[in-house]
Amino acid sequence: MTNKTLKDKLQEGVLDLKSVRDQVVRDLHSATNELRTEWAELEKRIDHAKDATNDAADKLFSQLRSFRDRLRSGPHADTVADVMTRILITCLPTDTLSKAVVLMFEHDIGAVVVVNADRRLQGILTDRDAAIASCTQGKRMNELSVASAMSSTVIWCRPEDSLETALGLMESHKVHRIPVVAGDEAVQGVITLNDAAHALVKPGEQGASATYLIAKAVLALGEKRKQPSQEVGM
Repeated sequence: MTNKTLKDKLQEGVLDLKSVRDQVVRDLHSATNELRTEWAELEKRIDHAKDATNDAADKLFSQLRSFRDRLRSGPHADTVADVMTRILITCLPTDTLSKAVVLMFEHDIGAVVVVNADRRLQGILTDRDAAIASCTQGKRMNELSVASAMSSTVIWCRPEDSLETALGLMESHKVHRIPVVAGDEAVQGVITLNDAAHALVKPGEQGASATYLIAKAVLALGEKRKQPSQEVGM
């Protein structure tokens, strides 16, 4: 085999790999957390595929296609635990507002969950809450505590709740995200409006089911919020 032929074969392999990878990414939103974790490991190997031997690249491509097929055949997310964010950004009631706002800025989020030392839910603080507290109390954020501005009445759900239940809570209370609280009352994660809506739109699904149409509408609203006039906070 000439060098040119080998080069052409590698280029074709990279294009095929990219195509399957794009298909996986498109369908990943409805996957369980277990499949998402598996994908994260697989994607690390894909990023280094250009340095792989022919045999290693062929094996990786085969694994990627197998993963895509399993992703499409299920299981898909059905409960809050399947899609919630488990890496939770939190703060304490005694923290300053400036510390909490820096956390929000660093992680590109509009709210933080407030917990005590045992990770039990104490409240929610949004960027809007912090700004209003500073303005109305006439103090700088490093002079105010999180407890002075947070909302202590918080809507939450359980990990075993259905996605429809979580969406219903967000809709009825007009919030974009809710904490997920386990049986021991410790905060386990957060589920957002887009998390639930994405998971309810299954790969390749079409039709006019109520769940499908509601989820599509929520996704459309989520895209609209990403514009410069995006609503902040919860």
